[in-house]
Amino acid sequence: METNENPVNDNGLKEPVKVDVSLTSERCKFTDDMSLWTFIRNATESINFENYSKYMDALLCNDNENESEEFTLSRNLPFPGVDRYNHLKVATELFLMNNCSVIEDTGFGDTNLESTDENNRYGSTCGITKSQIETMWSNYIVDVEGGSNQSNTNSDFGKTLPYLAIIRGKLRTSPITIEEEKFLQSCDGILQNKLTNPCMIELIWSYWHEEGLLVQAMNAISMRFQNKKVSAKSSALANLAIGTLRPMSNLLWGYVQDEQHRLTLGRRAYEYDQNYGLRMAGKAVPSMNSADRRTNFIAAFHNVLVICQAFYKQDDDTTILADAFPLLNAIKELHLVLSEGAHNQHGDLASTSRQEMLMQQWLLARPEMREFLSSRESVPYTEAWMGRVDAMKKLMGWSNSPTSAFSTLAITGEKLLLSIRYGNWNSVIDRTSAANWASYWRAEILSYVHAYRVVTGADLTKSPADTTMPSVYLKRREKVKRLA
Repeated sequence: METNENPVNDNGLKEPVKVDVSLTSERCKFTDDMSLWTFIRNATESINFENYSKYMDALLCNDNENESEEFTLSRNLPFPGVDRYNHLKVATELFLMNNCSVIEDTGFGDTNLESTDENNRYGSTCGITKSQIETMWSNYIVDVEGGSNQSNTNSDFGKTLPYLAIIRGKLRTSPITIEEEKFLQSCDGILQNKLTNPCMIELIWSYWHEEGLLVQAMNAISMRFQNKKVSAKSSALANLAIGTLRPMSNLLWGYVQDEQHRLTLGRRAYEYDQNYGLRMAGKAVPSMNSADRRTNFIAAFHNVLVICQAFYKQDDDTTILADAFPLLNAIKELHLVLSEGAHNQHGDLASTSRQEMLMQQWLLARPEMREFLSSRESVPYTEAWMGRVDAMKKLMGWSNSPTSAFSTLAITGEKLLLSIRYGNWNSVIDRTSAANWASYWRAEILSYVHAYRVVTGADLTKSPADTTMPSVYLKRREKVKRLA
């Protein structure tokens, strides 16, 4: 590059000045909705199995020196000898209620927003700080409007997400039922807690753990505990003999007694169909006759993942300004599909299913289970229950797809769908938001795509997007395993 101040050589000619030029795809144009994704990460990771297990161990097993908490929620089961299980059930519900979501305009509490991982998601050279993210969050969330017949000011009801504020606007004439009021005073009102503190739980977490045979493994243990032989291969559980003096025996007794109060496979299957159009395959799966299903979810979701691959390829090429408009349009499409399914059982069934499956994971992770469901110690399971499920699969001759891959699909899929479900995407016209979304969630997107290939064999990086039901691939692999 030449300038007017270039030095002159002995021949009277100007010499070119060398200028260091570097190309980078780093973007530092932050959008306020990025704080929502930090919020979602914080909320989902606060209710992960590691934190839940520590909470329950300290409460029920006294593994830590901390004193056990007193239960403030009562759930009396009509069976004798189930107090210990009842504590497990109540504590699990409290754990989810207290940790799944808290929308505040005062910041993110003790969350380490300046961690290396979070900085990388915003751009390691952009210099994001905790106070900046908190400011973005304060700018993003909005005041909850009172109903037309309520005298309360906006500040009386707290803050909510812009997407939920739009839903609230459509129900402007409905009053908001605050916690201090008696519920019967406003039977047609809006529940303030669900408006201002939506629980960051997505049903796809339960779907993938169910496909990973978590529930089926626990059902097999429950049947053997009752001395029931359900198949010729049930003899593989012959060593399941938990002494009556062991706490696990009493916990399983309560678990079996409470079966009638748990969600059935049919209830969950119909809701998977309602939310995602995902159907399971198996002898225990009931014949489906759904009144409503999201038939276009798989195409919309997988299309987002496919477009992300093309975007990453462009974005990594520092000579190209990657176009995020196709991704923005794909995200908007998926956002509308998800919003269509957010009705009826949507929220309550997802949280109830999460509660039940967390309990199943914790029970499977107990040391007593290792005595008859021993896993290979050299396998680096990130959560103790995974090895038990893999051991059960091996004993019963079920699918040999690794449980850890199903868990990855559940965890990453939940975060991705929550960020699209609760984002105010229908009002976004700037492609920067879509570009930031793809960059922020890159680790989750690539992990989901890889784990999907591991369990199904399908490639979600190629266009057109694969729209085959996951259960079809899983059933096909199970058949190949039987013939092998």
